[in-house]
Amino acid sequence: MAAKITEKERHIFIENMFAKLENVTVESIVSSRIPLKHNGRHLLGLCPFHNDTHLGSFLVTPDRGIWKCFACGDGYAGNGIKFISLYDGIDYLQAAFKVALEKGIITYDEYSLYSQRQNYSESYIKKIAEKYDKEKKSSAKPLKMADIAIRHNVYHVIKDACQLSDQHMSQLKEERKLSDERINADYFTFPCLSWEKNNVIKKIREEYPEYTDEVLMTVPGFYYDRTKKKIAFYAVKGIGMLIHDVYGRVAAIQIRRDTIKEGQQRYIWFSSSFAPYEPDKYIGGTGCGSPRDILYPANTDRSILCITEGRFKSEVIRDFGNVTISLQGVGSQKGLDSDITEIMKELPIKSVFLMFDADSFGNTAVFLQLEKLICMLQEKFPSLKIRVVCWRKEYGKGIDDLYHNGKIKTVKYIESDLYVKTYRSVLSKILKSYETESLSDLKKLSLEEKKSFEDNLQQAEESIFLQ
Repeated sequence: MAAKITEKERHIFIENMFAKLENVTVESIVSSRIPLKHNGRHLLGLCPFHNDTHLGSFLVTPDRGIWKCFACGDGYAGNGIKFISLYDGIDYLQAAFKVALEKGIITYDEYSLYSQRQNYSESYIKKIAEKYDKEKKSSAKPLKMADIAIRHNVYHVIKDACQLSDQHMSQLKEERKLSDERINADYFTFPCLSWEKNNVIKKIREEYPEYTDEVLMTVPGFYYDRTKKKIAFYAVKGIGMLIHDVYGRVAAIQIRRDTIKEGQQRYIWFSSSFAPYEPDKYIGGTGCGSPRDILYPANTDRSILCITEGRFKSEVIRDFGNVTISLQGVGSQKGLDSDITEIMKELPIKSVFLMFDADSFGNTAVFLQLEKLICMLQEKFPSLKIRVVCWRKEYGKGIDDLYHNGKIKTVKYIESDLYVKTYRSVLSKILKSYETESLSDLKKLSLEEKKSFEDNLQQAEESIFLQ
């Protein structure tokens, strides 16, 4: 029996997953199944879909994000997910779930719930493939997202029209230790009751009468409800948080759910990405992607930029006087270099501290993305000193937990090249203990064996870095 997850929840989860999958390169996906060889701007391989014995017909083109077999012809081209779909003999959506699991974008539990325990219609899977398979000429074009100025204005109206409940105020002050200044600036109880939602729409109309239904339908979170014959927005009970871009503008809203059911994510985006898949019910609607969240301290003369994942981690780091960029997953790096460049125009940044969760020691997918991030930073910003911040998992999962548990002084700052070299050395030893030499061979392990591998790797890495 399928788990009780609503269609909206499934669509939002899938949309968020695909936003993160955009940061996974086509060559990394294809090379997880077949060997590739560099040849100029392309990579060559032996096509697995026909009896190929010579390089030349099967090409991967990284800068276009596609692969193609000229021998097989039409139908044998597309993005990385299309390749896995054909190679593994599964539909496009199941291939996306599989890639997301292998790249550490979703957890084993999420994969089980959303992939193995749900039923998706052929028409829905077809729409997903048409939207995301970039090789297709007739791909459905997503509704263009509203300009940042419109999003900034609308999202501020939502916040200003809402109050913080006593429960949420207590969570932010007592549990998260946020100041009144920070709470008043960015946090609110998300409006869910009908009268609250109507009040929000009314406030938007009053403050920005030029924002017609057609305009609001392009703001992530909003859509036109055909049944009710009016503009509406997605809502879930929780704490709303304004997410800022590098210029301080509000680019999105993130919601921390009050309660979660099995397989649900605690933090979700204010998004209406589900609406285009149900044209009989809704008009318009769009997702917000995976925007970075950038916080600046009130006053600072520090020359440190910190990169982490998660708003409440950013709040703690900001309180120490550091500029902080929160990624939506360590692999969400597209455009990050531009943000850093803009920050460096205004501040004398000399060092970058990478502060990801303590359990990342055991997650090879996170390590590979972290290594990629380090390489990008070294290439784009050679003058910056890059350090990876590490601590024991038992002291706290995130840097915010570590701080609130009084263990912040236990952190170790590891020079990035040393971190990568040491991590790979330990990883090699653990792989050999499982009678394998490469990460690609881990796909042969059962889920239980994979979890055991992660636990052993976590312990081994901690013993070396944190001795």
